[in-house]
Amino acid sequence: MILSFSVENYKSFKNKTTLDFECYGAFKENPKSTEAVFDQKYNKVVAMYGPNATGKTSLLDALRTMWNIVSKSANTTPDSSIPFFPFFSDECIKKPSSFDITFSYKGIKYRYGFSNNQKEILSEYLFASPKGREILLFERHSKESFSYGSNESEKKYKQFQKFSLPNRLFVSTLSLWNQPFANDVLSFFQESFTFEMANQNFLFLEPQSSNPFFDPLITEPEYKRFLLSFLSFADINICDLKVEKTKLGFLPNNKGLSTSINEFYYHVSFCHDTSEGKKWLPSEFESSGTNALIFISRLFYLSFQKEQTIFIDEFDSSLHPEIQRFLVQAFINNAHFGSQLVFTTQNTSLMTNDLLRRDQIDFFEKDSDGVSTVHNLSEYKVRKNSDLEKDYLMGRYGAIPMIVDYFKEN
Repeated sequence: MILSFSVENYKSFKNKTTLDFECYGAFKENPKSTEAVFDQKYNKVVAMYGPNATGKTSLLDALRTMWNIVSKSANTTPDSSIPFFPFFSDECIKKPSSFDITFSYKGIKYRYGFSNNQKEILSEYLFASPKGREILLFERHSKESFSYGSNESEKKYKQFQKFSLPNRLFVSTLSLWNQPFANDVLSFFQESFTFEMANQNFLFLEPQSSNPFFDPLITEPEYKRFLLSFLSFADINICDLKVEKTKLGFLPNNKGLSTSINEFYYHVSFCHDTSEGKKWLPSEFESSGTNALIFISRLFYLSFQKEQTIFIDEFDSSLHPEIQRFLVQAFINNAHFGSQLVFTTQNTSLMTNDLLRRDQIDFFEKDSDGVSTVHNLSEYKVRKNSDLEKDYLMGRYGAIPMIVDYFKEN
């Protein structure tokens, strides 16, 4: 479970910006939407609001970039470049981007971070709290300069410094040598993150990673029952489905067609119960909203079975406000311990105290220099029974667009 995430000098986030999941102690509403971890409560849901182009997607991108660097670092070669997207000023282009995440995994609290430019990892650190007290496992100051929090840590990890590369994370080097704490960090990133970006396009990663029609899960009876019930609860008139397995000779991507691979696609047709009897339609003929629900159903099914953090950009795309409300409530009621849902939206009708806690709503703004900032609703004096939607639209919390009428009469 993610406890907090910070980023600095990444895209529009020039300054250090933190996405904090810790609950505000004074708020007592919606206890089911929180989890108790290490004697502290953390939020299972975070909703991001703000005008267009204020950094909502960029913050999800920052998490995805950290995930990408950590997940692929073990395969780094000496000439590999590192993803690097600094703030666009002349000053910041010369500085590294920094990432920091605190999370729980297998009952242990970790704090891990690093800074990088396109060519090298400039700093890196890993703390763990196996017995409640945080201890430094290692800190990297440069390729050859390391420090350790104890003689025991130094004895364990110093021997692997000689295998490090300037552009490879030291935690990846340690994981290659099967060091337990490092393995936990890699496993957390590889097992616990699902990103669905850009209008639920669902293909930003390898398609089979997020597209149910590339996942054999679609053939399993238990998931079929879940999907049909899920669609029924959302008032979608689908009563059955059938699956046809097709072998692919290539894998589609954003740049065209990749080399030949051995992958399968599952062509799905859905049955509608009409006044003229049952009618079958292939998935590509279903509405964009229905297909969005089909994609989301897979994510929810997995997050109900195991710990999984789901990031959805433009959650309101193609979905009715009441369907969105149903989805958020379904996640709160059924998510596995440690699962989280983070989404961007413009649907202000979700801003109700019976659905979202006040500390689960983040607002994004951008100044005239293009610098994004984030503030949480908990920073305002808001009563429990306040009309959050009305107050937000009236500008009480900021983060609303300043509309200028360009269509005045001559």
